[in-house]
Amino acid sequence: MLNKGHISKTTRYFAYIFIHLVSRRSKGKYRLKIWNSGQATAYHVDYDVPGDLRNIVMRDKVPYEILEAGKSFEEHIVYSMGTPSKLTVKTMWEDADGEQYEKEQIVSF
Repeated sequence: MLNKGHISKTTRYFAYIFIHLVSRRSKGKYRLKIWNSGQATAYHVDYDVPGDLRNIVMRDKVPYEILEAGKSFEEHIVYSMGTPSKLTVKTMWEDADGEQYEKEQIVSF
């Protein structure tokens, strides 16, 4: 069963994946930071960017097999004039029991 941003586990320990933009303004570079803000390990962490915006995000590290609680990873973004100022990103992950989760989030430049 797929849980859309809801944690329905009976245990109080769960993984929860968030994503935000990290700006390296001095170097003009941007990255998406994906991190596990939950208290349990997340498995098979992935994300999806809709339509023609997919080509601005380098997908070098996904699916990320194991993302422990409090840990994160980053992906490069190719940002240029004409790129929308925000995009919707869907994150997906599994818990230790194989239960799947997803959450849509808006990322702003």
